[in-house]
Amino acid sequence: MSSTKKPSLHARKLIDKLRTLNSNASLESRQTLANWMVFNRKKAEGMSEGMLLAISTTTTAGDEDPSSARLMLLLRVLHQVFIEGKDDSEAFEKAAQLRSILADVALIPLFQALATSCCSNNNTSSNEQQREKYTTEVKEMIESWKEYSVFDGPTVWEGYKKAWGRAVTDAAASKEVVVGGESDSKAATTPPVVETTSTNDDDAVMDVVMGGQSSTEDSAASSTTEIKTNKEEDTTMKEATSIAEPQILPPSSSTTTTKAASDNNTKGPTEHHPPARLSKRDSMTSVASIDIDFDAEGVEEAEVEPAKFLEASKVIASLQIARGAYF
Repeated sequence: MSSTKKPSLHARKLIDKLRTLNSNASLESRQTLANWMVFNRKKAEGMSEGMLLAISTTTTAGDEDPSSARLMLLLRVLHQVFIEGKDDSEAFEKAAQLRSILADVALIPLFQALATSCCSNNNTSSNEQQREKYTTEVKEMIESWKEYSVFDGPTVWEGYKKAWGRAVTDAAASKEVVVGGESDSKAATTPPVVETTSTNDDDAVMDVVMGGQSSTEDSAASSTTEIKTNKEEDTTMKEATSIAEPQILPPSSSTTTTKAASDNNTKGPTEHHPPARLSKRDSMTSVASIDIDFDAEGVEEAEVEPAKFLEASKVIASLQIARGAYF
């Protein structure tokens, strides 16, 4: 037996404010509500919860308030939240998390509910005009989201654009099936839809909006997965451009000595191998840490004057510089 989860405080507040708006609410009224939502941006989860509940309630509205008009009002409110503060970069950046959460939770279900509602209306002249008007307006909204960089990146925006197109296509295909008379045979082979007992708001809303059709739920799931993948790609691209170039460290003397010893053991004790060539920078930085092995048998110990040692060092250095320039 399932228990109904009580909406959060800000979800209830948002629903109450939406109820005060009629379907043809003015731009000023929508801006006022959008400003309130942005002001309470830290309660983004509650706002998204309230928007989902508003979508599910709207799809069951009576004839006195057609659902397509109410759904369009919800999308207009969301659109106003998305572009709120577009002329103030600091304020626009502060509302980024609110935009992201609202879009992740409510935008795709709203697209699907609106497309289904528009396509389910009778093919009267007025309904056709309204459907064309809404479709054009939604396309203009989506283009403005790209213009103002509403989402995290271009691939995320592209995902929402495709989600709208997919919702329209699925709704139109569903209508053709019903009009073609295949709905009777489909109803005979499909078990009746039982009222959902899921406590997950996303699943419950999708069952109400789309009539419990599993194919539509799969479509919503695939759209949501695509959006998340696009966000990950945009995040990866941003991180890739901000990573500093790695520093190249000179090879350690222990590595060089170990490799040389390994080669000598493999090819035999009598075979001599020249040491690995180092660049000027590597040779100068690592010369102090290289252990030099030479045959000291027959060489008598003697004190070396600093001047002679310096002169020999100069000769060695000049030979090394010339050798490096040649190679």
